[in-house]
Amino acid sequence: LLLLLLFLNSFSWFTGNTNNQILFRRLTDTMNGSIKSLKKLMRKEMKVAIESIPLQDRQSLSKLLTTRLVCMNKFVEADRIGFFLSMDDEVQTEGLLQAALESGKSCFVPRYTKTNMDMFKVFDMEDIASLPRTKWNIQQPEDDLDSREEAIVTGGLDVILMPGLAFGRDGTRLGRGKGYYDRYLEKLEDSTKHSGRETVLIAITFDCQVHDTVPSSQWDRKVDFIITPTQSIICDDHKSIGNNGTEKV
Repeated sequence: LLLLLLFLNSFSWFTGNTNNQILFRRLTDTMNGSIKSLKKLMRKEMKVAIESIPLQDRQSLSKLLTTRLVCMNKFVEADRIGFFLSMDDEVQTEGLLQAALESGKSCFVPRYTKTNMDMFKVFDMEDIASLPRTKWNIQQPEDDLDSREEAIVTGGLDVILMPGLAFGRDGTRLGRGKGYYDRYLEKLEDSTKHSGRETVLIAITFDCQVHDTVPSSQWDRKVDFIITPTQSIICDDHKSIGNNGTEKV
């Protein structure tokens, strides 16, 4: 269906006709509805798969992933990194944050509103521990935003560690359906397009969440790399990942 839509859309004689425009919209709506259903099904399956991993195992796997990621050039060379503060069903980022802060990196974490997301600087682990929790039980900066840098306003980010429920080896990402990261990345790109700063998107996830591809819409943003406790996957052939500048994976 997607190939048919692309084919028809390439002909002005087709899309220029009013009746054909109506048909094209109906085909598009059908495709989007199918993708939405596939996403919903995969989210449900992934939540079950993650919940089947005992909490203690999730913590030990997170430590393995941390050891793998902190040795990689994209992480080592980054000065400004966007993190997420983990929920129980995600890779635990506490060790990554501690390693980054101890090495002098500027670390930023999300603040969510009903429709928007920004990333604010955190200063140390004590600061992170003191952040209030939302109704979703996610810690985030709240009452002292004037005293914190916002990442986009102060120059952008070198790396963003991306959460998600599932990832494809082709870089496709299935989030939780709210679109926070897609909208944030659009804002970030708009703000840095003249500065030359390139933001690398690194998914950190458990192995059971990695597939050849996942359902994706045209506005869903792809990641550049996927890091799991056992794998380092390059999703973009134009980039490379290295361990201490020597090993390519």
